[in-house]
Amino acid sequence: MKIKKIIYWLLIFPFFLEACNDDSMDRFPVEKQSEATAFVSSANFKTYAWSLYDEFTVSNDNVTRSYITTKANTSYWEGDRLANYVRNGRTSGISNEYADWRVNANNAKGYNFVNIRKVNIMLDHIPTSAMNENEQAHWRSVGYFFRAYNYMELLMRYGDVPWIDHALTEDEALNNIPGRSSRVKVAEQVLNDLIYARDNINTGAFAKLDIDGKNTINRNVVNALISRFGLYEGTWYKYHNVQGADYNKFLDASIMASEELMTAYPDIDDNYDASFNTEDGSSVKGMILYKEFATDLIMHNTMQYLRSDASAIEATKQGVNMFLMQNGKPVHHPDNIGIFSDKTMFEEFKNRDYRLYFNIVPPYVAKLGNPTTTWTYADEETVKTAGMNLTVEEARYYIDLMEQIAPEGGKRLPVSNWAGNILNIIPHFFDKTNGGVGAPAVMRCYSGYFCWKEYNTWDKTIAGSYEIGTADKPIFMIDEVLLNYAEAKYEKGEFSQEIADQTINKLRPRVNVAPMVVSEINTSFDPDRDPSVEPILWEIRRERFTELFGQGFGFYDIRRWKTAPWWINQQPLGVYMRRTDEGGLPEKIRFSNGDEGYIVLEPTTPIEAGKGWDDTFYLYPIPAGEFNLPGRQEELKQNPGWEKF
Repeated sequence: MKIKKIIYWLLIFPFFLEACNDDSMDRFPVEKQSEATAFVSSANFKTYAWSLYDEFTVSNDNVTRSYITTKANTSYWEGDRLANYVRNGRTSGISNEYADWRVNANNAKGYNFVNIRKVNIMLDHIPTSAMNENEQAHWRSVGYFFRAYNYMELLMRYGDVPWIDHALTEDEALNNIPGRSSRVKVAEQVLNDLIYARDNINTGAFAKLDIDGKNTINRNVVNALISRFGLYEGTWYKYHNVQGADYNKFLDASIMASEELMTAYPDIDDNYDASFNTEDGSSVKGMILYKEFATDLIMHNTMQYLRSDASAIEATKQGVNMFLMQNGKPVHHPDNIGIFSDKTMFEEFKNRDYRLYFNIVPPYVAKLGNPTTTWTYADEETVKTAGMNLTVEEARYYIDLMEQIAPEGGKRLPVSNWAGNILNIIPHFFDKTNGGVGAPAVMRCYSGYFCWKEYNTWDKTIAGSYEIGTADKPIFMIDEVLLNYAEAKYEKGEFSQEIADQTINKLRPRVNVAPMVVSEINTSFDPDRDPSVEPILWEIRRERFTELFGQGFGFYDIRRWKTAPWWINQQPLGVYMRRTDEGGLPEKIRFSNGDEGYIVLEPTTPIEAGKGWDDTFYLYPIPAGEFNLPGRQEELKQNPGWEKF
């Protein structure tokens, strides 16, 4: 049962199992008739379970996994944007809404139990079905997975939430809405359900992992969620000092699940870029579950969006500095004095982790042809116009490099818009109207670091906003599991060179970065480190930052680590430039030192503006509208501190 087929059948044969309020249908108990015939055999449950996979298509205001939505937007970056890993490249004020106190209960959303009810409808009918014990256990496991997947999101956002283990009746929904249970109790139940699912899915008649169809929920997928959930809850309990919580239990669960997956998936793909830019997700080593797209069946317009003037997600200087040099050391490590320079973007990107090049468009200068869908390498005159003291060789360096390190059909420079018109210079800035070498209005921002994670040269683009892209997108990969394992082992006091070799050092060879040598990491290893974080832990978290960059984990990570102020309260900077570069940069661009320096992206720090991170923000506010529902005033309490905002 491939996910693309799931969506297709749901479109042509939808289930309507919830009560209908249309008077014309009052004469017939439609819901009861449907449920009586829909939940009998294993095949019935399989068909109903197709609808649960909508969770991987519709974002439901979920910034952790919304990068796999089929709509063209920047939502797959949202978690990293909220963490200040990246920002909206159209904004010259304080971009982050938490830094600027623009989040409050009146504009909050996402306190949603619709998908949990959807699962509970299925679970409620398992005991009364005609299925045998083994079949019941299998479909109960599938249901537990999806319910846990949703509850994990609710716990990460709101902390205490109601535990709802059955589909509420109309009377319950109106008069007996469950109150919020403690986070610890709900998380305990979620973990128990996941362990049950792990041990009872794909057993007996379902013993083969693909008995339910390829690319569906199986033991490995459940373990991947345990790996993620156990790490999250364990570190949240530890760093937020949650009373009555056993963080070791959750870390141990993450470790056990991760170890099993590391055995099941001993290899990772040599192509870091493949996970987001391949036609067939099953061809990527280490892919555990992915969202499948197919021509004329279910498609997306990610490439159309990215290669138009719509996308403007940009990285910052602070984020770029997180990517290591190829010697495995940070840019400001003592060994890199005299080697690393960032006085131009061309120098700054030299000898860096390849993940930098696959996530942020490297700099180049090319000569635009006639027609503008053609180009040649820049000559001396073109390079002189671009400024930045470049040579002809430097102007083409990254053009040649991307052709060497990216597979055929992958990322290529110079980039082009949806119609194939060439953008002949990077960095490329908004509001640049004077001088320079000219360029289409595409892939431009204020920092100079334009994010192009999902760019490739094979997925289709046409005029307008048509959904014609078919690149598959990851949901769970072994890459994340390796990082979960490394971090959980550190939190248990068990991280060592051996663990580094089993995890982080498996990721680095494919991106041309030297292995982590644990004994070399000390307090001077990275002068840019958040001083509240121990040096080795900082390097483990750095690897997570660079490996999972652009996948939406950022805001959840900095909240569970309780390190949000360090990230949110920064004044973000851009690339080092001169006013005279590229034929003259617009007056709107401000520099750190007169008419040159790092581009200053925001007028002040959030703290200087009298705002900045408040610890209230570690939990989301319950949306104000929830308190207007019948019976909610007494049983529903707002998370502490939000009355101030």
